[in-house]
Formats: sequence, structure tokens, C-alpha cells
Amino acid sequence: KRSNVENYFLSLPDKVNRTQITNDGSYIFNDLKFEIDYDHVMRILMGTELYEQEEIFIRELIQNSYDAIRLREFILRKKGWDIPSPKIKISYDSTLSELTIEDNGIGIDEETLKNYVIEVGKSNYSSNDFLMKEVDFKPISKFGIGILSCFMVSESINIISKRLDENVGIDALLTLEDRYITLKPISYDIQYGTIIKLKLKDFIVKKIEEKELFTIIEENVNILEYPIVIEENKVETIFHNGKISYDKDYFNHFGPIEMVDVDNDYIEGFFVVCNQSQSNALTYKNKLSQQGFIVGGNVLVQQWLTPVLANINMKGEKTLTLKASRNKITQDEKYKEILEICTKSVVNHLDKILSNLKIEQKHPYLSNYLQHRFTLDYLFDFEIDFIAKHIPFLLFSNKNIELINFNRIPKNDNLKISIIPYHLVLSSVSGTN
Repeated sequence: KRSNVENYFLSLPDKVNRTQITNDGSYIFNDLKFEIDYDHVMRILMGTELYEQEEIFIRELIQNSYDAIRLREFILRKKGWDIPSPKIKISYDSTLSELTIEDNGIGIDEETLKNYVIEVGKSNYSSNDFLMKEVDFKPISKFGIGILSCFMVSESINIISKRLDENVGIDALLTLEDRYITLKPISYDIQYGTIIKLKLKDFIVKKIEEKELFTIIEENVNILEYPIVIEENKVETIFHNGKISYDKDYFNHFGPIEMVDVDNDYIEGFFVVCNQSQSNALTYKNKLSQQGFIVGGNVLVQQWLTPVLANINMKGEKTLTLKASRNKITQDEKYKEILEICTKSVVNHLDKILSNLKIEQKHPYLSNYLQHRFTLDYLFDFEIDFIAKHIPFLLFSNKNIELINFNRIPKNDNLKISIIPYHLVLSSVSGTN
């Protein structure tokens, strides 16, 4: 064994004499490297260039508290310890222009602060240490920049925290003007969890006064298993949307509308299938959320159906790829999966109804819920089956007009044709007589 090692042993000098090393002109020696304009990049990450609205900082803070509580619950459950009731409390004092959010999550220690909180772009929930824990939930925080959104509304961020199983807490002050952190130990006894205090700028104080904190939270949180205690000028209210619901009488007021309730492994909520005039009259705003928190994007249903309103939450088994701001969706394979799940929910509902109708009843029913003109870029197999089963078409080409069944059109990922359902053409013609 010794001789085998010696065969691969290299005798290297302690120092390298570089005086004999010359350049033949094919290489320019330099120490150039990418540099980042710290001040400019920080302005992007903590401003409306990334986030469309300043109020989004509240969403980012609630997300952090939510993940922290779920991690604490996982650890306590694994140890067989009692799990205390979750706590998220947001307090606002207009006289002090101060907003505080408090939770009893996992907490932050000096190591977490150093390695993740102040390391822009590094998230504890993407670290190897976290992944090795094999937690039973999917964290929302991924990008490691959410805390910076607080600088849109405050010159400083005060973090007071004590991590689970730690004896000493920390008191950290992050300021906008200074890249350095003021860090102090906490000598007094505090419960584990985190308190974040913000001294708000005048413009966001005005917005909170006009909108109220409850409304701002409602605009950013769709459904959350934990209640949020909101204390606004010492008056407490509870925000707790544990389930997506709707007022059936409100929608029925606008005439025949199909309400499609959905609750499966991937999505929960409802779709509203209506005609164009009903859609224009309804004041209901679409909501699309992922793991409870509102994200940007349109209703995820194929366009050949009429305007479909919805309140849909993606539970976490299948999720959309979001941009760092969480306000924009990447249209990748994950998007296509969710699009298929959502469209299938609506199509299956309509198929059950149409299958029980007589042929002469299908025409007026379909006239309500189909676009009069639409372009198909891509169809799932179940959509082709539905359309071929229930809807006749006129095919307009350069040569002639032909009545066809939709299944005569080849299934092709590159399919892109503009079509008008035949029953709608008949409706238009009969309406002129």
C-alpha cells in the first residue's frame, strides 16, 4: 500500500519562483472580476423597481413568520414535545409611526442572522442544513430578499429574536444608510420567536391611515391556517381566512352562472363561469394565490371558455415558478401543469351538465359559456375530447367553408387556428331573421 501511494506522490516546492515565467503575448495578466454597485442593486431590491407596491412588505413579513412557525412546529413534533398555539401579531401605532410584527416561530440566532438574514440572496430554506432536516412542508421563502422590502417603508429594521433551544436572544439593528449591523445580546428573558419593528416613513403612514391595515393584509393574504392578530392604534381585530368561500346569492343575482367548486391535492377554491355581459357587470376581483399568499397572473383557464373569474389557491404539491417579486409567473412546464388542472376542473363540470342535456338544449347553454372567437395555441387531450363531443364547427379555409367535427383537426402542439363554433354562427344567422 505504501509503494502505491508513492507512485502518485508529487514533490512540490513550498514557494514558486515566478521570475522565469514570461508572457508570450497570448494572455493579458489582470485581476479583473465582476463588481456590483452595492447602493444601486440595493435600491432595486428594496424598491418599486422589484415590487410594484410598497405595501408588499407586509406580505413578506407575514410569509417569514408563517414559515418560521411551521418550522418550529415540525421540530417540536419530531421531538415529541407539546406544540403551543401559533402566534402572528401585527401592531400599528400611528402616534409613533411604528409597525411591529411578532411571531412565536423558530426564531433567529446570531448564526442565522449572519449567514442568511443579512446575506442578500441567500435563504435559510434553500440551504443544505434546512434540506437535511427533511421537513414535511414546503416553505414559501426562497429568494432571501424579502426582508429588504421593509426598507421601502422604513429607514431601519429592528430585529429582536430568540431561537428555539437558545439561552440568549439577539437585538439587531439594520439601517439603510449603513452597511454594518448593530448587534447586542438580550440579557432579559424573552420567549422564543421574532419581533420586527419598523419606524415608518410618512407616505406609508398615510397609506395605512387611508386603507387600514386589515385591508392591506386582505389584499396580500388569501387563505392562511393561522390567525393574524391585528392591533391598530390599540384596537384588536382578527384576520383569519381558513377557507375560501363565496356569497352564492351575490353571483345568482346576475343570472345563470356556473359555480365550480374545487378542492383536490393541488388547488382549492372556485371558478365562476359566466358570459361576457355578466363578467362586465360583476365587481368580483380575481384572486390567485400560492400557499395562501396572493401572486400575480391571470386566471389559469384556457381561453376558449368565456371570461372565467376565480379565487384559486395552489396548495403546494404543485406550484408555479414565481419571479422574485412573487407578482409575476414564469410560463414553464409547472405553469402548464397548473393550467391543465384548473381547466380540467371547469371542463369536467360543464361536461357533466351537457351530457344530461338534449341536443336542442345544448345550443343555448353553450352560447353562454364559449368565446365567440378564439385562437387555440395548445389543447390538452381532454379539451379536444370535450369540444369534439359537444361542439360542431365551421372550418373556414382559403378554398371553402366546411362543417366539421373537431376531432378531425389533428392533435398538434403547434396547432394555432382561429375558430367560430358552428352553433354560434347559427345563432347569429337566426337572430337576423
